[in-house]
Amino acid sequence: MPPEAAPTASAASPRPRLVELDVLRAAAMGLVLVNHLYMMPFPASWPAWSHRLFDAGVCGGWVGVDLFFVLSGYLVSGLLFAEYRSRGTLSVKRFYARRAWKIYPAFYAMLAASAAGLVLAHGQPPANLLLSEGLFVQNYLPGIWLHTWSLAVEEHFYLLLPLVLLAMTRRRPHAADPFAGVLPLAVLAVGVTCLALRLAHAEMFPDDPASVRQGRTHFRIDGLFLGVLVGYLAHFRRDRFARLTRRWRWPLIAGGCVALAPPFVLEHTKHVGITTYGLTLNSLGSAAILAGVLQLRLPANRLVSATAYLGRCSYAIYLWHIPWVLLGVPQVERVAGPLDFAPRVAVYVAGSLALGVLMTKLVEVPTLRLRERWSPA
Repeated sequence: MPPEAAPTASAASPRPRLVELDVLRAAAMGLVLVNHLYMMPFPASWPAWSHRLFDAGVCGGWVGVDLFFVLSGYLVSGLLFAEYRSRGTLSVKRFYARRAWKIYPAFYAMLAASAAGLVLAHGQPPANLLLSEGLFVQNYLPGIWLHTWSLAVEEHFYLLLPLVLLAMTRRRPHAADPFAGVLPLAVLAVGVTCLALRLAHAEMFPDDPASVRQGRTHFRIDGLFLGVLVGYLAHFRRDRFARLTRRWRWPLIAGGCVALAPPFVLEHTKHVGITTYGLTLNSLGSAAILAGVLQLRLPANRLVSATAYLGRCSYAIYLWHIPWVLLGVPQVERVAGPLDFAPRVAVYVAGSLALGVLMTKLVEVPTLRLRERWSPA
């Protein structure tokens, strides 16, 4: 937020929601939806250019998760930074309680419904798969769904972040900025360590699938902590950060998009650099895009409002889009008959968005209201 729009440290009301960040969420979600189009065979009769476009989207759309990681690191750390600035301390218990209200109801509702659907379609799913999903260790152990690994990475980050920041505040109790110096160094150390671990894994276990480096927390948490660094600069170096990012917002966004480009032309399963150095580049590019988007002011029109609304529903859309494509779309085809590629894509996208919006209204919004009553900010 630019300095003139930022609340004072003692402001009692919550910070206004930035439409631009919701639009960025929607863009990240769109990339993920495109990535998972690989589940739908592309028509061989379509023109060659459309094949190349489809292949590029399927090949690189997973960078939307990198955008989500950096954005989550920024937003979640911002809650803690704002609390420290207003109270001079951090409540780990309150943070965990509020994260639980945000994450668990929607996730466990999806898990329960999808498990029921799997039982009806294929019989009882193995209990160990449900357990790994329910305990958020599905990025280390086999789970039910192919997309919930990213939720496990974020959950591990949520558990770790307040403890790390609290330890930093204990170094200099009651200091205006107890994170100065140490937090940037910690983020750098995390980034270097994750990169070193990815390189070591690629060298020592060349036969392991690339998804191992993409999915396990100790390989991926650097992107979330890079978002923490952006959050720190935005809260504790506010004026300087705003001046620099406002001046360079378009080069930052353009440069970030260039940094995210390699996965769209190089298949990550065939080029080890994409899941080693490339993941670091993705995080840096996502952070640059985030820094630039923070200084944008999008017009107030229906398109922006609708896109931002979908961004606000992105958590539920992300949760439900894979169950929908694997369980819902086949049911549509049972009723309507086999669908060609374009209608199937339309059913996939429209159903994912509609189901995400519906579940946001039915589950997420009511539980967040309860959160504000029982565990207020």
